[in-house]
Amino acid sequence: MEPQCVTDLARIVASHEFAKSVLFHSHQVNLHALDAIVRGIQGGSTLRGFAEVSNQLRNWTRELHAAVSALTELSAQQVHLFSDFVKKRRLITLLTAADGGGDESAALRASVGRQAAELEAAALELKRLRRRVRNALEDLVQLGLMARVLSSAAMIESMAGDTEQRSELMHVSKGFAERSEQIADLIRLMLRNDKELSA
Repeated sequence: MEPQCVTDLARIVASHEFAKSVLFHSHQVNLHALDAIVRGIQGGSTLRGFAEVSNQLRNWTRELHAAVSALTELSAQQVHLFSDFVKKRRLITLLTAADGGGDESAALRASVGRQAAELEAAALELKRLRRRVRNALEDLVQLGLMARVLSSAAMIESMAGDTEQRSELMHVSKGFAERSEQIADLIRLMLRNDKELSA
């Protein structure tokens, strides 16, 4: 396999792994949100806003999970299609090199022609799939921005309780913020990998 193909395949696989890490962090945010909802409800009317923001964060994790699941499916398809594309290209190279001009030449050229047509179709499919991956990544960027807004709102709402509650809620809010940043970092890495893929 050519070096660029290996690099591109490695980037696709790395993005797939980053997406799985995003899922892990979203599950952690979901657990923090459940804990925060319970604390907010226990805090009564003064912490109702915190409970509501926590519930919104929980809903956000569902959206994120759905978006990342769709992206991981697309990236798995991308790995499969890209591998097939590289195999077809390599087969064409081998068939072309095997053409010695003898009696088999016509059959080899016909085979190369069929393989070239399949390669062209695979290239178009890869292009369409890359557009879908980019769109899915852009959706993730938007969800990442939403996470920052929600974690900031949780920080603000955590100030509503008494001193003991405030300390506990600030801890939970910091957990939201840390996980949100980790998710945003992973999304940035996936975007960078996608942009660095060869055309």
